[in-house]
Amino acid sequence: MLQYEGCSIAVNGVCLTVTKWDANSAVFGVAPETLKRTNLDVVVAGDYINLEHSLKSSDLNSGHYVQGHVDGTGTLANTWREGDALWVRISCEAELVAGIVTKGYVSIDGTSLTVCEVGKDEASNSRTDHPGDVGGQASETCWFSFMLVRHTQAHISLPKKPIGSPINIEVDVMGKYADRAMTSRLTGLVKRVESLERSLFIASTVALVGVVAVVGVILGAANSRRRR
Repeated sequence: MLQYEGCSIAVNGVCLTVTKWDANSAVFGVAPETLKRTNLDVVVAGDYINLEHSLKSSDLNSGHYVQGHVDGTGTLANTWREGDALWVRISCEAELVAGIVTKGYVSIDGTSLTVCEVGKDEASNSRTDHPGDVGGQASETCWFSFMLVRHTQAHISLPKKPIGSPINIEVDVMGKYADRAMTSRLTGLVKRVESLERSLFIASTVALVGVVAVVGVILGAANSRRRR
């Protein structure tokens, strides 16, 4: 693997900077924030890990854009086979599954994959509907599933991991940008509506006071004519 001091390499989907290297190994600096959000804190000598160079601007992109900025970890809840394909179910928190959609992209330990199903936080929906989804762990929170073809199985570390292993998850960055943009626009819209409502309330109050004053003048004038 081509590398040099200062280059970026994805380790289990985490973008890290090479600080030292030789023909057989590389050393990376890992920040506390990285250890909090990823599974690198449980990696030990002898573990299989996924490695990938950063994408060159001239390269073909056969997956989706993966930044190497992991959002959090899920749990490998279960795996089962369908022919030579491997189904995988991952448990995760609601804040992560909010950015995951059926037939959308997700990065699992750095592997770009297509989501097959998404399950919400319901006691009666802790597993997929597939007959092979038995054993393993029930998903007490939310979950999503995907399928690994034979080629992918042979080139990544996930099939070698035991049930219960922490898994790095990076949701689709395009979805995050879209969500942020919509949230900002909706927040701004709500503020403008509230401002308009306040203005209308003030205008209505002023108009009402004016009407009351006019009515008072008319009634006063009528009473004055009666007395005459």
